[in-house]
Formats: sequence, C-alpha cells, structure tokens
Amino acid sequence: MRYNFLIKKLSLMNFFLHLFFLSPVAVFFFQQRGLNYFQILALESILVLFIVLFEVPTGIFADKFGRKKSIVIGTLLLALEPLIFIFADNFIWFAIAFAISGIGITFHSGTIEALIYDHLKSNNREKEMKKAMGSFGSASLVAMVVAPIIGSYFAKDLLMPQFIFLILMTVGAMLIGFSLALLIKDTKQKEVEEDNPISLIKDGAKLIKQNKSLLHIILLSMFASPFLFTLTYLYQPYFQNSGINTAIFGTIFAIALLLAALLQKYAYKFEEKLGMKWAVFFATILPGILYVIMAFTFHPIWAILLFVMLRATMGLQEPLFSDYKNTHIPSKNRSTILSLISMGVSLYLVVMRLIIGKIADINLSYSFLFMGIVIIIASIFLRIDESHL
Repeated sequence: MRYNFLIKKLSLMNFFLHLFFLSPVAVFFFQQRGLNYFQILALESILVLFIVLFEVPTGIFADKFGRKKSIVIGTLLLALEPLIFIFADNFIWFAIAFAISGIGITFHSGTIEALIYDHLKSNNREKEMKKAMGSFGSASLVAMVVAPIIGSYFAKDLLMPQFIFLILMTVGAMLIGFSLALLIKDTKQKEVEEDNPISLIKDGAKLIKQNKSLLHIILLSMFASPFLFTLTYLYQPYFQNSGINTAIFGTIFAIALLLAALLQKYAYKFEEKLGMKWAVFFATILPGILYVIMAFTFHPIWAILLFVMLRATMGLQEPLFSDYKNTHIPSKNRSTILSLISMGVSLYLVVMRLIIGKIADINLSYSFLFMGIVIIIASIFLRIDESHL
C-alpha cells in the first residue's frame, strides 16, 4: 500500500544510518589514536550537550522549512562523523565529530516522528502510529545487531587498516541512507511558514503546560525511562561480576537486541491484547522490577536471562508513548513540540546518568536498585489510561 511506502523508506534509511561497523572495537580505535578512557567517555557527554543545545532550533527549522530538508541535513551531518574519524588523531577532532553528530541527531529527532504521524493522519491511519514507530525503531536495532558481528570479524587483529576499512564501510552505509532520505516526500503544511520561531516555541510550551493529559504522558515517559544508555555501560561489569565469559558478551547483547526489535515492531499488538491501561503499566514497570532483581542476582544463567529480558522489554515503550503524545500535538508545530519534549527528557537523563554513575562507583547493585525504584514509583504514581487520550 502507498501509505506504507514512506514508513518503509524511513525504516530502511534508519537501518543504514545505524550500521556503525566500528562499534565493537571503537574503544581500541580511540586508544590507538591517543585517547584515554576519560576522554572517550567525555565524547558522549559532548554528544548529549549538543543534542540539548540544538534540539529546539532544529525542531523549529523542520516546522518552518520542511521535514525532508531537516532529515537530509541531519543525515549529511551524521555521515561527517565517521569521515572525520579517518584523519582525527587527537581529542579535539573527535570532539568536533561527536558535536556534529549530536547536531545531526537533533535534525532527525522529533522530525521523523512528526513526519510519520502527519503522513498517517493524511491517510486517516493515525491509529497505526504505534505500528509505524515500531517498524522504524526496530530497523535500527537490527542494524545494531548486524554491524558488531561484521565489525568484530573484519577487525579481529585490532589493526589500524582494519579500523579504517570499517569506517569506510560505515560511510558507504550512510551514503545509502542519504540516498533514501532524498526520496522522502514531505508532508509539511504551508501554514507553518507564516509562523516565526518565537511563536512556535511559545505555542509549544503553552500547549504542554495547559494540556494536562499530554503533560502527564510526558512525565510518565520521562520518569519511567528504562535508562537504556546507562545499561549499555553497566551490563558489562554486571556480567563480569556474575562470572560470565567475556567472549559471549556480544552474542548475548545481539540476542537481546533482536528480541527488543521484535517487541518494538509488534508493540501495537501488545496493546491490542492487554488494552492501553495495562499495556503501558506493564511496559513501564517491568524494567523497574527487573533492575531490582538484578541488584540481588549474580548467577551467570539468571544474569543473562534478566539482562535479555530487560533489554528486550525496553523496546515496548517508545512506539506506545510516541502515539499517545502525537494525538495531542497539532501538525503545524509538531516537530518543535516534540523537540521541546526531547530536550527536557535529555536534561533529566544527563542528571540521572551522573547520579547513577556516582552510585555505581560505590556499588553496582545500589545503582540497579536505585534505577528500579525510580521506575517503579513513576509507573505506579503516574499511570495513564484511555482518559488521557
């Protein structure tokens, strides 16, 4: 069907943009280029900082000048990161690469979600938002499974020529993603061009403040966030403390991502079976419960099962919340409002990342317990149901 063609193109683009073949050996590449662990971790902070700084301006750009333009520019900026990696030989160059990547992410953030929703709405199929976002999100997860397997094979000797080959493969994949971005058809409405940036921000902030249901949905999605980025770093020492062989870390992670992709793709069916109220409750509270159990469980088999279940269930939330938020947001400044929401969530997660990191330095179990309690409390006290739509 034609209305599905845009979703398929965006999902395929998302797949190629996440084929970062260097990912399984990136730390070794950075080290050979002269970076220490502190500098490597600092690059992630630079990425988040630029996402926060440019989230709203790029959202306004998408609403005023077109979502296709925003996606094309974002794709080009994302492709610049691996290109800079080829000749970067100090922290400053890598910091520039991550900053550019952060800006590129903001050109996509909110914009793609807004484009998908308005496309479905124009075809009277907005109820399929969960299904569409599930397909889009699962495409990146599949890429994140494929790329490390290929990357580990071609860089098994950890030599610089092998690293460069993987970077060139990544650039090639991103160029394919860029080609797909050029084929996207925009659904931007003409009335948007008449608004100025300040009015777009004011209207967006006013809507969020006055629309209690939307605000409730945002707060739940924020405080019940499963701390995906944090888990990506903490699962390795957790596995090590549980006596799991390092050689199978990648395989376990790949299995978890495949399950996450599957759950994300079919999150809408999960809601159909349980109903909105219970589907959201289980999707939010399950990660919290699993974190708490992990805080007290260090048996290798149980540790693997708990991690796989946790990473997999994280795939349920995004398609559901994406649909619920968009039902309250007008088309003319959808990208701006979604960017405002994303900026708020990013600031919250930056602060929480520092707190969780400090707790993890004291005791890894305490950090899991802390995350689990925060999620469980949010899931119980910020519950939503059909009345919020």
